[in-house]
Amino acid sequence: MDKFLCSKLAFDHFSGKEHIVEFETFAGNKFEFKTYEVKVAVFGDNFNQPPVIESVRVRLSDDEYLLLLQWQLQNPDTGFNACDGELCEIIGSIEYQVEDKIFGDNEIGTYAIYLSEIRQDVAIILHNLEQAK
Repeated sequence: MDKFLCSKLAFDHFSGKEHIVEFETFAGNKFEFKTYEVKVAVFGDNFNQPPVIESVRVRLSDDEYLLLLQWQLQNPDTGFNACDGELCEIIGSIEYQVEDKIFGDNEIGTYAIYLSEIRQDVAIILHNLEQAK
């Protein structure tokens, strides 16, 4: 799919998307953050056992979400481990947030992240595109 078409489709979808917002108060100021769902497969000590799947909400800026959405539209069957370039920083931020929410201090386990909300949005966009034909 053409990069410019992906950009337009992603922006149009994002503009009409219902966002989940979290608030945090710091130093007397209230900050607003849009959050998005990722699914996390957490593996225990016995790697042969199935992982526990957890849902985690991560904070992303509008630009970060749009970049990931556009990338996923261009690569609908690819996991985020294949991201490169400027997306690496976004992926690093997602990994940090997941580790912070799932694991204790000085503890990092084995896990895999699935961009569930982004993939759902991609499915909706592709479905709408197919219906418009």
